[in-house]
Amino acid sequence: MDSAKPMTTSQIRQLLAAVSSFCDDGRLKGVIRPTSRFARCKCGQHFKHIFKIGYFCPDCGCFPMRYYIDLHWHGERHSICSDRQRKPFNEYGAAHNLLCSIQGEIDNGTFDPTKYVHSKTKKFFASTLLDQFLKKKLTAIAPSYRSGYKKQVFRAKQFFGNMDVREIRKKDIIQYLDFLKMLEK
Repeated sequence: MDSAKPMTTSQIRQLLAAVSSFCDDGRLKGVIRPTSRFARCKCGQHFKHIFKIGYFCPDCGCFPMRYYIDLHWHGERHSICSDRQRKPFNEYGAAHNLLCSIQGEIDNGTFDPTKYVHSKTKKFFASTLLDQFLKKKLTAIAPSYRSGYKKQVFRAKQFFGNMDVREIRKKDIIQYLDFLKMLEK
């Protein structure tokens, strides 16, 4: 498998034209890097990095196929390999745009790394939290109520699944109520 694909002249022009669409602040908290298996070009050279433009090989014009964001925040190192929809960074521009939005969140004091590192988001899935709730609740309630709790938790898990509870909004609750009404018919 090739570690890089050659960059055409039109792609180089597009990269240069796209520079203006990126955030203009050079003081970002993180660094965009090619993933370790794409750190070198197929010709053996290290990729050259130009801020806001990306990585490329000056010899053959190739560029890496995958990137990640290396972010140091509050004494911890976070490697962000995909966006919030779990799509990997196949282009430098996508990683840079996310890094700019993360910088904005850091400046506003609203940054939470668990939104971006998938291994840390699992603890916020509705199904995970519903399982924890049921486990605690079953030990604290009377046996006659247990089947009702299990049934309601099962229905909630059916509807919400792996939705991040931090992103549940009023419209989701209304849809859930409609879902429950449909099940009772």
